[in-house]
Amino acid sequence: MKATDYIVNYISNKGVHHIFGYQGGNIAYMIDSIWQHPDLEFVSTYNEQGASFSACGYALENQTIGVALASSGPGAVNLISGIANAYYDSIPTLFITGNVSTLSMKYSDKIRQNAFQENDIVSMVSKITKYAVTVMNPHDLKYHLKKAIYLAQSGRPGPVLLDLPHNIQKTELDYEKERDFTISDDRWKVDCHVYRNIIDIFRVSHRPIIVVGGGANNDTTRELINMLLRKWNVPVIVTLRGLSAISHKSKNYVGFGGAYGNRAANYAIKFSDTILVLGSRLDERFIYTRDKDFFNHKKIVHVDIDSIELNRIIPSEYGIECDVSKFLSDLLAYEIPTLNFERWIQTVQLWNNRYSSVNDTWTINKAVSILSANALDDAIVSLDIGTNQMCAAQSLILNEGQHCYTSAGHGAMGCSIPTAIGAVFANKNKVADCYIGDGALHMNIQELLMLRRNELPVHIILNNNMCLGMIRDFQTKAFSSRFVGTIDILQKINYEDIARTYKLKYCKVEDVKALENAVEMIRDHEPCFIELIFPEESDTNPQLGSDMFSQLPMLSEEERVLMEQEAMLCGNTISW
Repeated sequence: MKATDYIVNYISNKGVHHIFGYQGGNIAYMIDSIWQHPDLEFVSTYNEQGASFSACGYALENQTIGVALASSGPGAVNLISGIANAYYDSIPTLFITGNVSTLSMKYSDKIRQNAFQENDIVSMVSKITKYAVTVMNPHDLKYHLKKAIYLAQSGRPGPVLLDLPHNIQKTELDYEKERDFTISDDRWKVDCHVYRNIIDIFRVSHRPIIVVGGGANNDTTRELINMLLRKWNVPVIVTLRGLSAISHKSKNYVGFGGAYGNRAANYAIKFSDTILVLGSRLDERFIYTRDKDFFNHKKIVHVDIDSIELNRIIPSEYGIECDVSKFLSDLLAYEIPTLNFERWIQTVQLWNNRYSSVNDTWTINKAVSILSANALDDAIVSLDIGTNQMCAAQSLILNEGQHCYTSAGHGAMGCSIPTAIGAVFANKNKVADCYIGDGALHMNIQELLMLRRNELPVHIILNNNMCLGMIRDFQTKAFSSRFVGTIDILQKINYEDIARTYKLKYCKVEDVKALENAVEMIRDHEPCFIELIFPEESDTNPQLGSDMFSQLPMLSEEERVLMEQEAMLCGNTISW
């Protein structure tokens, strides 16, 4: 069997039906094998970066591995941003790069380059992959392929890369007889007394909360979280990657937490006495360095699949290295008591209403709130980076059946369109609502060609404030409003002409009344382009402050005292 035929057969057996990439001389054997496979489709993007982000979207929505490939040299280098995204957001992905023949490769690092488009991609990505290797011997191919895919999906997921020299790809071997990789059995063991102690901690708690991150944002874990909430009526706060882990219409849902979080969510964290963290690394955007002292007197149970994330940011009573689904399943297997913190939930929801991120004025938050509330029940939501992303996180209204994807750790502008494309290929019965800023749009605008060419139901929702809003705000505060490279580059662009060029239905919205057409378009299984017009100074609500409890505009001393008094009515006194 030819090497590339063996690879595509193995990938297909992992539940993958679409592979993203861009054609090139040193990857042509791989693409030809994909084309000949009855259960695989090669999806050609218009830039390798688009392919890498599409693989991420595919993996997230299909809940399997995502695959992207590229030829040697610049093609392989173009994958790197998507590889980094998969690494920092723990997305199981396989990247395959072609390379020049082993006979043409340079034989010393003193030589800059020997063959045309020769490049050591493995060295470039070694710090942002779980496994990366150039397959120099065809007899090792089976071993490297199976090991790579196993590592991508086991433990804390992430990207792997196989670099395939031109001559290795076309080697004919009996792969049943070649060196194999023995898969070890990963198991997490948590002593039973730990579960009993956690139950006891919550039993005596007065103001507990649950913080849900990306490690808990899959269908299995979502159902387990809902099962736990039926037993423990506790407020839930989400991180950026955990946005769709719980229905936003649930009374338990408080909101998005962190530096750009909803006020109610952040103050629920501040006044809580017990925190159960599920699959979140509690990064710097969630907990500022100066915020850490607020957690010294809280009981914290932190569950994460990666032990390095436990006790790294804040100390916990129990740092539990475990898959979140297994932890919740084992916890629920105990006879856990029914705990009802209704007064605490009502208090937090009172704050949510008092300090809502959405008001009656025409803002990005307002538009996202209305559009998401009217989206299809199983819509995929894809968020790009910048002010657009934070406004959406503050104001999205997601149902239980909706999934939300974004580039949280890497924060790559231009990620949202190819991510949405990959997610829709994973489930063509769904539509994707892609919220993107005008700066990010131009990063991967070429992938709009994919929408009409493949009739993909991806709705481009452009939040157009005619600038790079987040950096413009920084320049206002730190550089005396010297707007270099943030405003002039995005002025006087006709997006209707752009939509027409890509043969997309278009509508322009400048106020709430005009949203009616946009609502109709996002409920249609057809690609479209919706342009929402906002002023340059558009910002989040609340805005970034000195810490997660001092967001702008600052609350008055009277308001902060009132919130503390309301929290104290839910239980024992508050100590810092």
